[in-house]
Amino acid sequence: MKTNKEKFEHIFKELLSGEFPIDKIINLNKSISSEDFDWIIKFIINLDDPSDYFTKNKKDEEIIKGFFLSIDLTACLSITIGNEAFDKIYLYKNTKSKYLDWVFKYLDDERFYLQLKEKFHFIL
Repeated sequence: MKTNKEKFEHIFKELLSGEFPIDKIINLNKSISSEDFDWIIKFIINLDDPSDYFTKNKKDEEIIKGFFLSIDLTACLSITIGNEAFDKIYLYKNTKSKYLDWVFKYLDDERFYLQLKEKFHFIL
């Protein structure tokens, strides 16, 4: 049985490849807890630039879209957990990371919630 970290990393790879694995996202959402957000945030902090994931076999725009969907997914998962996840995430508020900043934007501005709800309506 895969850990939540392994599930998340696998979903990330699928998103980069242009897939949108709804069933795997639902499964992850059911098993994730606030305790998972330390490694999730560290994953986002350590992301390379989207162009570092480019390959000859995939279209750049698919990879970029999947890359940012993984950041959206992080915000979405935290919303489904609620305050306990937010508390963990906000411990990293002063961490320098251009991609973590997007997670904070989604959590701090209700307008972004509607965008997340459109993309992840099956768990929000």
